[in-house]
Amino acid sequence: MKGLAMELACTDPTAHLRCSEREGVWARLSRWDEGLSASFRLADGRWRRPAKIVAHSGGAIFWLAAAAVMFFLSGTPTWQGVALRLTQAIVGAGAVAAGLKRLLRRPRPDGPPDGMYPSHDRYGLPSGHAVRVAAIATVLGPLIPGWLIAVLALWAAAVALSRVLLGVHYLLDVLSGIVLGGMVGLVLMLVG
Repeated sequence: MKGLAMELACTDPTAHLRCSEREGVWARLSRWDEGLSASFRLADGRWRRPAKIVAHSGGAIFWLAAAAVMFFLSGTPTWQGVALRLTQAIVGAGAVAAGLKRLLRRPRPDGPPDGMYPSHDRYGLPSGHAVRVAAIATVLGPLIPGWLIAVLALWAAAVALSRVLLGVHYLLDVLSGIVLGGMVGLVLMLVG
């Protein structure tokens, strides 16, 4: 049935806009991702504000400030080590996300930034927030109790999902970001 629906969809007068015979896997996957992500998007309403709070909790400024407080106010080598590891994760994740966004250049979903990202950051793959929160969760994992690892993992997933719900990323942006962030965290743990 899907094949027939696609065949029929590709016979209408606007088919050339979406159904090129030479269309590659990425174009088809991207179109599927855009449609699926749009179905998750929150309309303006009571859930949008909590989603924004969750999304902003994964911001670099917040976590760099937390690392600075840990480093300068704790006074203990253990907390200073945690602060340095956290800073490495934030900077490493940022470098990976920015480099890949520049290379891949996949546009974000249509719509205004709505205060969710700088207007000059027009590319969305991978999601910088997803890379960052996954890297943070990965590097902090070995340093915290098991129950807190679960809380951190749920928080990272919530931050990533909130970016899709708010319409500033597609699902593939955040899923790839989580995988990349985990890899950044593992690399930092191996070298650090």
